[in-house]
Amino acid sequence: MIEKEKILILLFIIIGTNIFAQKYEIEQIIQSARKGEVFNGNIENIYKSENETKVLKLLKPYCTDVTQQVRIQSINIIATVGKKSKNIDTRIQAVDILSQACLSKDKLTIFNSVSQLKYFKKEDFSEQAKKTISNIIQNTPPYYNDFVLLAGFLQLNNLKDFFKKQILNEKLKFSTMWKIDIALARMNDYDAIATAIALIKLNNSKIDDNFIYDIVPDLIYTRSKVIYSQILIEILNSNEKNCMPANPNSTEKILCAYRVMEYLAPVIENYPYKLSVSGDLETENYDKALENIRNWFANNPQYKIKKIDY
Repeated sequence: MIEKEKILILLFIIIGTNIFAQKYEIEQIIQSARKGEVFNGNIENIYKSENETKVLKLLKPYCTDVTQQVRIQSINIIATVGKKSKNIDTRIQAVDILSQACLSKDKLTIFNSVSQLKYFKKEDFSEQAKKTISNIIQNTPPYYNDFVLLAGFLQLNNLKDFFKKQILNEKLKFSTMWKIDIALARMNDYDAIATAIALIKLNNSKIDDNFIYDIVPDLIYTRSKVIYSQILIEILNSNEKNCMPANPNSTEKILCAYRVMEYLAPVIENYPYKLSVSGDLETENYDKALENIRNWFANNPQYKIKKIDY
C-alpha cells in the first residue's frame, strides 16, 4: 500500500511539473510578444501530443489580448498545435478558437485567423465553427474574399442565396464577384460553374504566366470536374509555349501544361506523380511525365477529385 502511495505521489509530481513547464513556456512566449521580441527559448513541450488540450486552454484567452502581437502569436501556436495533431477533437477545438478569433475588430488578427483556417480539413470544423463563419460573412468583414472561399470549401449552402444576391450588386468589384462565383462552383452550383467557364472561354483568355498563376489556382480550388475537363485538361493537352521556365537564366518559353500538371498532383486521386517538397513533380523527365499524365487522363475519364482539403 505504501508503494502504491509513493507511485501516485511520483505521478502527481511528474504531471504537475509538466503542466508548470507548459505554463512557464507560454508565459515566456507571451511576455516576449508583448515586448515585440521573438522568443528563442525551448518550446518543445508545447507541441507534444499529450500537452495539446492544456496548451489550447492556456492560449485561448490571449487570442483577445489587447496587444496585437500577443494575439497573433497565440493564434499561430494554436493553429500549429491543431494542424500537427492526429486527434480530431484537438483539431476541432483549435478550429473553434480560430473561428472565434475571426470576430476580432483588428484586421491583422482577422487575416491571420482566416488564413490559418484554410490549412484544416473539412471534418475539423464543428457546426458551431461553421455558424460563426457564416454569421461573419453576412456582415461583410475585412478580407471578405478569403471568407467567401472558406464558405465554398465548407459547403455553407445556407449562404448560396446571399452570395447570388451580392453578385447582382453593380457596385461589387469584379475580383469579389469572381471569388463568389468560384465559391459557388465549389458548392457545385451549375450556374456558377457555367459562368466561370464562360468568363474564360468567351473572353478568349490568353493562357500565359498570368493566367497560370492568377486564375488556375482558383479553378483548382473549385474541385469541379466540369471546369477541370473543359479548361485545365485542355491546357494540359495543349502544346502552346506561352509560359516562362522556372530557371531565371532561360528566356525560352515552355509549355504551360507543365505548371498545370503540378497543380493537379495534390487534388486528383491516384495521380501518377507526387509533388516534392519544392513543389516540383517527383520526376527527372518532365516531358515523359507530361506524356504519361496526358495518357492517364485519357484512360481514366472517371477520375476523382479530392475535396477534403481547402
